[in-house]
Amino acid sequence: MVEEYSQFLCDDERDRVAAVFRCRSASFSDLVKSARLSPSEDFRGANLAGVDFRGSDLRGFDFAGANLAETSWLGAVWDSTTNFAGAEFLGARGFRAERLEDRSGAFLGRVDRNLRVVVIGVGGAGGNTINYMINSGLSGPEFIAANTDAEALKSSKASMRIQMGVRRTEGLGAGSQPDIGADAAREAIDEIRDALRDTSVLFVVAGMGGGTGTGAAPIIAEAAREMGILTIGVITKPFHFEGARRMRTAESGITELRKVVDTLLIIPNQNLFRVANERVTFVDAFAMADQVLCSGVACITDLMVKEGLINLDFADVRAVMSEMGNAMMGTGEGSGEKRALIAAEAAITSPLIDRSSVKGARGLLISITGGNDLTLFEVDEAATRIREEVDQDANIIVGATVQVALEDNIRVAVVATGIESPRPPRNSEDSAVSFRGTGRLPLKTVRRPMHGSVPSSELPSSVEGMEVGTFGPPQFGNTSGTELLQSASEVTPGSRETPEPRNEANSVSPIDR
Repeated sequence: MVEEYSQFLCDDERDRVAAVFRCRSASFSDLVKSARLSPSEDFRGANLAGVDFRGSDLRGFDFAGANLAETSWLGAVWDSTTNFAGAEFLGARGFRAERLEDRSGAFLGRVDRNLRVVVIGVGGAGGNTINYMINSGLSGPEFIAANTDAEALKSSKASMRIQMGVRRTEGLGAGSQPDIGADAAREAIDEIRDALRDTSVLFVVAGMGGGTGTGAAPIIAEAAREMGILTIGVITKPFHFEGARRMRTAESGITELRKVVDTLLIIPNQNLFRVANERVTFVDAFAMADQVLCSGVACITDLMVKEGLINLDFADVRAVMSEMGNAMMGTGEGSGEKRALIAAEAAITSPLIDRSSVKGARGLLISITGGNDLTLFEVDEAATRIREEVDQDANIIVGATVQVALEDNIRVAVVATGIESPRPPRNSEDSAVSFRGTGRLPLKTVRRPMHGSVPSSELPSSVEGMEVGTFGPPQFGNTSGTELLQSASEVTPGSRETPEPRNEANSVSPIDR
């Protein structure tokens, strides 16, 4: 790749630019600037085969007639000022397999349909959750299981399995010690990075309070951050009866994870008591939590990877999820004459969507799903009602999809991000790789009509109040899945801390999902 660029460079620039490519510490845009290249002149007809454009801002570049074979474009940003006329894209990654032309006849690709979305289940709880997602038929993401327990990995249904800490743990797990989990992740970090190559969006799913999930999840998320991947943490907190020590361990892990993810969603296991009765089994209770985790992932990914009435691309999602810190999620469903308003009201009045917190949210992702009779007016009605609850300066992204099975119902999901303190901005100088464009759209509300027929989406079936498609076997009557969701900093209302075990040093939780 260095040799291909050398044709553009003055002699005194070649060594420095070559060094930049070797260490991969600069974005493509920064490299162009440092090498004093002209975006509008120096790339026409160039041989740029194999170049990594991921996350780069390419507005104003002229690639007419260029060889762009085997290039990577995930997360790149461009518009009608970018000229791709006559360019060769054989083997390029990140483009749709269709031709779109701007006013100059240039080839324009869209990166959103070929996004690589990955869900990595870390530790026992994370592994159980991705098994649930796979069994439920969640489509779109790829699944990776990462664990220190060799036996648990054998039962994973994930297409890729990573045994962490082979030397550190000898396949026997982390023993509820987060430092061992962290060491195990560091030992396998090269394998983890290889598995995450070309990933645009990563969901890190784990249970906090044990050893592997608590210790390894922040290490994995940090590696993803260094690779420029949009990273979303989706985790659980322990039951109160598991003791104060395990809760403190969980809180410590959450603190570390919050530093290295863009957005963090938390499900406290204690909230299962709100929706369970005496007849709900232990297994079914955890299935309820897994279904909510599954629903949260589906809410975000379906709007990017499935065709719909109003689709989102990677830049849309990144605009409301990147470096946003704490998040809340709520869903609702409505039927009848005012079904859109009913669904919207149910989503924003979820027990864990605090209206005062939502009003301060800096980003809002709204997903609206209905049957073939879903109208544009209803989409507008639901979105407008939700917009009334947030600050006028919030970045609001709206997506709408069709699911034939819903028939007369409308389902609304809301993800509010940037609640309370924002994530500290990423510093490209601290990253081994910094390939990212602006990803920020100037409009506060983005709606993208898609032409042509709309295929039915396959979403999982219903836990009332948390309806997401055909996910899942367990049904729990009047269970409200949204009650399981909680802001990362929120303390469970009305809950009391369980006293610490007397022999805390030898205390091991009976629940190490």
